[in-house]
Amino acid sequence: TYRIHPENYDVGRMERFYSRMAAKGWRLEKRGPYLSRFRRANPETLTCRIELSGVDGMPEEQIALYEDAGWQLAAHYQFINVFFAPSDSGAPEFYSDPAQQAATYTAIRKSYRNSFIGLFVYTLFYALLIFLGGYGGSPVRFFGNLQLAFFTCTMAMCAILMLLLSCWYGQLHAVLCLRAVCRRMKSGKPFDHDRSLFPPLRWIGYG
Repeated sequence: TYRIHPENYDVGRMERFYSRMAAKGWRLEKRGPYLSRFRRANPETLTCRIELSGVDGMPEEQIALYEDAGWQLAAHYQFINVFFAPSDSGAPEFYSDPAQQAATYTAIRKSYRNSFIGLFVYTLFYALLIFLGGYGGSPVRFFGNLQLAFFTCTMAMCAILMLLLSCWYGQLHAVLCLRAVCRRMKSGKPFDHDRSLFPPLRWIGYG
């Protein structure tokens, strides 16, 4: 079966999602950009931990180190690596120093920040090209035709607007969430695996 998984930046929510699926008898087999694939298995009480890495995945030596400590790599996609361990195994956490772990999240936050800035600049640049090329730089003609488009193609224009807003919101939400996580860990507080900062749309259910 396939399920929509939480966003990459929401690590705590992702860990809980995969643990719940294992408890229901669905074991993670593969992770994609938006969907995770599960296979039917015996229900297990597993602790899930997400380790962030470069887009090429974790080095084999690091994976072997985690496996020696009791963790098993179940799936990975780009910089997301999903590990499981039986909840009663006593497998240690990946990091004992929150400040060290914050460095990894800082790199991911910069990636989302650059994506947000790039998307915003691209949208403005594209709108400027239409404004100057299609309407000769006339604000009256530009906004008049925009208003006409909303009246004649309401559904299509609303869909485009919602798509743009959702993209902006998603990227900005990721930046704010990761910024809060990094500040917390840099102050010496460990990562909270049981709580999501700035929860996204609450009506979205995972698993």
